[in-house]
Amino acid sequence: MSGNILVKNMTFKYPSMISPLFNNVSVNIHEDWKLGLIGRNGRGKTTLLKILLDQLEYEGTVISSLEFKYFPRYPDLDDCLTAEEVLLKESPMTERWEMELELSYMDLSPEILDRSFHVLSGGEQTKILLIGLFLNDDSFPLIDEPTNNLDVHGRKVVGEFLNRKKGFIVISHDQHFLNHFVDHVLAINKESVDVLKGNIETWQFEKKNAENLAEETNQKLFNEINRLETVSKRVGTWGQKRENSTKDAAGRRLAAKQMKRSKAIKKRTEEKIRDKQNLIHNVKRLLI
Repeated sequence: MSGNILVKNMTFKYPSMISPLFNNVSVNIHEDWKLGLIGRNGRGKTTLLKILLDQLEYEGTVISSLEFKYFPRYPDLDDCLTAEEVLLKESPMTERWEMELELSYMDLSPEILDRSFHVLSGGEQTKILLIGLFLNDDSFPLIDEPTNNLDVHGRKVVGEFLNRKKGFIVISHDQHFLNHFVDHVLAINKESVDVLKGNIETWQFEKKNAENLAEETNQKLFNEINRLETVSKRVGTWGQKRENSTKDAAGRRLAAKQMKRSKAIKKRTEEKIRDKQNLIHNVKRLLI
């Protein structure tokens, strides 16, 4: 396997959407990464995998020489294949002893290879399909929610299996599961797609720091807005009082000049308030 995944200025939206799901996204993914793809429901995790698989039309550039393989992809029910035959379809040159070695990592016995794939339990099918993804060194697996049919022990076994491998992307709502083996995280946020080196705990730590900084920044901006609003009210009230209290012509001219100056100060102050409010909006957009 040789090559990275380069996504440059990629924009995508479904026909029913008003705003793009992805807007001008650029990321570079290394071929050896154990990448956890995370984000809230509806943010486009599976969509991103489909874009890599060239199943959806998009604007921008996606460049890679890697051979992507997607999970889950079940054999047709009409194909009465054994588990061994399912694996051979993925990697025809693989010998049985190599399959048995991978089975041992998945806590499966060798005899399962001779059983019909479609009579296996959901967890056993998941493990066989995952093994098939990694039999060919030239493939780069794209794994979508592998834990759906796994119990607690099964998740532990599959997590340990994936920890032995390198070069894949995995989506899972189970962040505890991901934390045991990923070495990079790609997070689809509200307004950005960010890549972080480390596991889920690293990402959670950085996310919390970013949220704390955003809250601190927002509080400072709110305080500054309150101060500016107070200044604006005082300036307006002062100018009006000066104009109303002046009787003679010279005094009125001076008051008018001061009133004009107070209005200019009030206008500049209100512009600063709007700028601060925009900053608050921008900070909130960064949060997941």
